Amino acid sequence: MKAYSLAVFALLVMTSACSGSDDSYRVVGELASDRIELVAEVNEPIIDIVVAEGTEVSAGDVLLRQDPARAALRLAESEGALREAEARLAELVRGPRSERIDVARANLDSAEKELVFLEADYERIRAIEAKDLASEGSLDRAKAAYDRGLALVDRRRAELTENLAGTTVEELLQAEARVDQALARRDAAALDLARHEIRAPTDGIADARLFEIGERPNPGQPVMVMLGGPQVFARVYIPEHIRVDVMPGTKVEIYVD
Repeated sequence: MKAYSLAVFALLVMTSACSGSDDSYRVVGELASDRIELVAEVNEPIIDIVVAEGTEVSAGDVLLRQDPARAALRLAESEGALREAEARLAELVRGPRSERIDVARANLDSAEKELVFLEADYERIRAIEAKDLASEGSLDRAKAAYDRGLALVDRRRAELTENLAGTTVEELLQAEARVDQALARRDAAALDLARHEIRAPTDGIADARLFEIGERPNPGQPVMVMLGGPQVFARVYIPEHIRVDVMPGTKVEIYVD
């Protein structure tokens, strides 16, 4: 924050110890206001300048807008990811649906029936091979098919067991963590979108705009200047010979050039 200065012709200090016409009590100073530089936080073109220079504004008023299209897309993407994570968590909290359990039972039944056929085929080829009526390759292929059938039955049985047992605590914790991550990304995207609007941080006056519509400021570059706080205060320079007569509460008259 920097001081914004206006020229002052003179200030007449009125005390009980002097006369109002005594020029030795006339001192020079300046009127000043708090100068606030509002900076751009994104590298997007300016699409709207809401207030004119010299307009009185209140804290929170929108002064300038930058193109939010890119940030809006990122926010929409993060909201979709959040909905997906919440849906997955809700699914785990509810537990496996009866339809999934039925599908798992059907898969296991099918795998077991296929295993019976593969076992019978393997035993048949082994018996033939024992009489030297089949090649070793045929027996090996039948044995490999039977082993794959055994593995498939084990996998289908594990899937059914998992569906019947429901959701584990670890799965719930992981799903909750993914929801928290998605929520944080959504909030960050919403904050980025909000930063495309330059707002007044305090009551004051929109003093000067430093860019025009269509221009693209760099992040951290001032785009508008505000005069904040009470308008205005005086900063004067008191000579040593009258310093003893100037106390808090002393009334003065100000002459502005």
